[in-house]
Amino acid sequence: MFIAIGIVWVVIQGVITEGVEDIEYEKKCLEIDLEVTKIVCWDDIIYQDGVCNISIARNAGGKDFAGVKIIFDKEGVVTDVTERSIEIEQLQTKTLYFVEPDTTQQLIKENTKVIPYFLSPTGEKIIC
Repeated sequence: MFIAIGIVWVVIQGVITEGVEDIEYEKKCLEIDLEVTKIVCWDDIIYQDGVCNISIARNAGGKDFAGVKIIFDKEGVVTDVTERSIEIEQLQTKTLYFVEPDTTQQLIKENTKVIPYFLSPTGEKIIC
């Protein structure tokens, strides 16, 4: 009987712990405010493709995160999702460099999304 209660408790405790961790990450995600402030694209002779600089600003608040996923949008259509491991301090702006195969349709700053992610203690990516 005591063994059965112990097994049930271990399962319940695991579910509770996982739920608490999910809530903690959701709170961390809500505290981070990132925005794309500038996108500049041009054709590059060396790469024979388009090249883009994307500036990302981080506002005040939130904990450190492991990196970002950037969702590229051209004229309302998601064309690519890329990931970068990057540290951006509060109130800091960083510019990332991308080789973009088709810059004939310019990237739309307002529709390009930046989503932070965290790493769990086991190394799992937790995307906001």
